[in-house]
Amino acid sequence: MTDHEHARPAVVAVILNEAAKEAAMMGPEVADALERLRGELEEHPLIGNLRGGGDGELVFWYPMTVGAREFTVPYVYVPESVPPVLTVGRPVPKDLM
Repeated sequence: MTDHEHARPAVVAVILNEAAKEAAMMGPEVADALERLRGELEEHPLIGNLRGGGDGELVFWYPMTVGAREFTVPYVYVPESVPPVLTVGRPVPKDLM
């Protein structure tokens, strides 16, 4: 068994829709900051590793808009043995799993 199979999966949503709505109201600087964060997360080694698949689809994306900018947001399945990438977020809605 792999470490992933031994660990109870925890699901972390990296960025919330509500945060994006607030960012849009705060102006383009905040929207740009959210987009930069997304770029950093895409390059994060943990997300890069999980994205490789292996045990199934561990990372999936959904589209979202912040202000006039559209991008996709990662939801990451993280085994409990792995420190969470970010603690901000909420579990993935069951209808999306």
